[in-house]
Amino acid sequence: MNSQSSSTERFVLSQASGKTDKPLIEQTLGDFFRDMAAHHPDRDALISAHQARRYTYAQLHAEARKLASALLGLGLDKGDRVGIWSHNNAEWVLMQFATAQIGLVLVNINPAYRTAEVEYAINKVGCKAIITMPSFKTSDYLGMLRELAPELETATPGELRAARLPTLVNVVWIDEAGQGDEQAGMLRFSELLARGDAADARIDALASGLRNTDAINIQFTSGTTGFPKGATLTHRNILNNGFFIGECMRLTPKIVCAFPCRCITALAWCSAIWPASHMARPSSTRATASIRSRYWRPCRPKNARACMACRPCSLPSLITRVSPSSIFPGCAPASWRARRARSR
Repeated sequence: MNSQSSSTERFVLSQASGKTDKPLIEQTLGDFFRDMAAHHPDRDALISAHQARRYTYAQLHAEARKLASALLGLGLDKGDRVGIWSHNNAEWVLMQFATAQIGLVLVNINPAYRTAEVEYAINKVGCKAIITMPSFKTSDYLGMLRELAPELETATPGELRAARLPTLVNVVWIDEAGQGDEQAGMLRFSELLARGDAADARIDALASGLRNTDAINIQFTSGTTGFPKGATLTHRNILNNGFFIGECMRLTPKIVCAFPCRCITALAWCSAIWPASHMARPSSTRATASIRSRYWRPCRPKNARACMACRPCSLPSLITRVSPSSIFPGCAPASWRARRARSR
């Protein structure tokens, strides 16, 4: 009896609860973002500094719908997996919102992967399409795909049949419209986007049948103790994680969130879905996020090194709840850095 009572007590004491004053969001990501676009259409939602692109909530929502329509035109259907193999860019964000609206599952493929690793990831989850940037530094993404699928040389875009990648049908490369050579067997992202229609009725028809517990995203573990494992996340996972991170950070409509970290990190979502805040996206994948007010002097570094080289910002204060300025020392006012140096 005492043993049973003691066991019950240990079980009760092992439980912990956070705040419950704000209910969980039970919408899908697509529905929630649609509402944000309706309530704050003219506020900035995304700034991709290295691409010189800027989207309001209304523009980002419209472009995501247009892309969703184009993806449906590739023959993709609810539950199909679509890989994204890229560093930070506007196309990455558009892909997540587009796939979420029509029930596709976006598969985050680590941009540091080499040939064997990307082959494993694509085949493990059965990607039917992959969107990739052409190259970055020493990584030739298109070259690695051609090595895995030499059939691309003679394939019609959208009709790939590769022995080593049996599920992969569509390969789309992220381009600058009108620039670069055509790639055999592949479709340009700009061309794909141009095929879409933001008013496509199929989008709303599919969205109405989605549940917030449907899969939306697959992220692979690092694989340090074996092969990488694919962790499946739902609308409910990502939406509430992002929202409550925003709550903890006390985000307001005056906040811009700079994300040099990879798009797959949870922090990227808090600014994308937090009401009326917006994100500035540098291109580095190595640094942590820093937060600053939209009313401060704009400072949108391409990467951590560029930020360290810039002149001290004339900021009245610095929000450091997410990352201290040891990551981005150039983003702290000179007086703040001087006080920090004296305290060491």
